[in-house]
Amino acid sequence: MVNKMKMGTANPETIARVLYQVRAEIVREGGEGLEHADALLRARGLDPERFDVPAKLERMFEGRGARQKAVLAALRDGPSTLGEVCQRVANQNPGTDAGAIYHSIAVCLGNLKRRGAVRHEGVMWSQKR
Repeated sequence: MVNKMKMGTANPETIARVLYQVRAEIVREGGEGLEHADALLRARGLDPERFDVPAKLERMFEGRGARQKAVLAALRDGPSTLGEVCQRVANQNPGTDAGAIYHSIAVCLGNLKRRGAVRHEGVMWSQKR
């Protein structure tokens, strides 16, 4: 929780994004205050029903570096495409959909490439030895 806050100007778009996030959290968790969140959005000239409330995804990778470890383990079997890496990681984590983690794995591979741990040649990803 924030103990001290520096008040300054805030971008109206940021305020709108935060209000929509607060509303989504209330809807997802069935909490109280939905009418207040809607009233704040309306007061700023925004439509409370404009955006769908996305389902909250469960954390798949717990702990520091767990996603990177899973990706590197998937690449130990040899060079693979991004889709193959996603499928291998999903197979290592039962109940996980490869399509749901596609973006997360792509970002992770990009970070590993920048750090020099993997290389990308054409469409294939592989570990540097």
